[in-house]
Amino acid sequence: MSIKTVRRIASDILHTGENKIKIKPDETAKVKEALTRDDVRSLIQDGLVYKTAKQGVSRAGAKERQKQKKKGRQKGAGKKKGRIKKLPKKQWISRCRIQRTILLYLSKNKLIEPSERQNIYYKIKGGYFRSKKALVNYINDNKLTKEKIEIEEIIKELKKQKPKIEKVVKKKTEKKQTKTKEKKPEKKDEKKEETEKKVEKK
Repeated sequence: MSIKTVRRIASDILHTGENKIKIKPDETAKVKEALTRDDVRSLIQDGLVYKTAKQGVSRAGAKERQKQKKKGRQKGAGKKKGRIKKLPKKQWISRCRIQRTILLYLSKNKLIEPSERQNIYYKIKGGYFRSKKALVNYINDNKLTKEKIEIEEIIKELKKQKPKIEKVVKKKTEKKQTKTKEKKPEKKDEKKEETEKKVEKK
């Protein structure tokens, strides 16, 4: 019997694929002498024909880790991979507003060119700058203005403008409130009036 047929019969007996059946290289002559299925069974019992063990997951790494943990090691947070946690919404809005007000101040006073203003605006939208200081440093490093800018001076001038802005906002809110009060009374439906009159007559 050829080795190929022995492997096929052995795979059927052991319930595995033919590729997993192995034959001892020194005993090939003895294996070829097999004639029946019972002969192949006897070869399997003798250990001349055998199947390879199923490959599992190694526990060597886990055991090593447990040893280290018993010693009190490997108990830290470890590496942080993947996406960074997002900022809370309100914090993001406040950051963007501050940066945009500084940009608006620079563009109104003609300290920055409109093309550069647009470029920086998109960078603010994309979260390029972590703070207002980072924004000002970026402008100063790339020499986008004629003179060097300082944050403290800009903030002082923005604070001066704040009461004016608050007054404008107050006026707008007052106008809205007066408009809601002066609304005309709603007209009654003619059909409803007719039905009421009929009921009164009855």
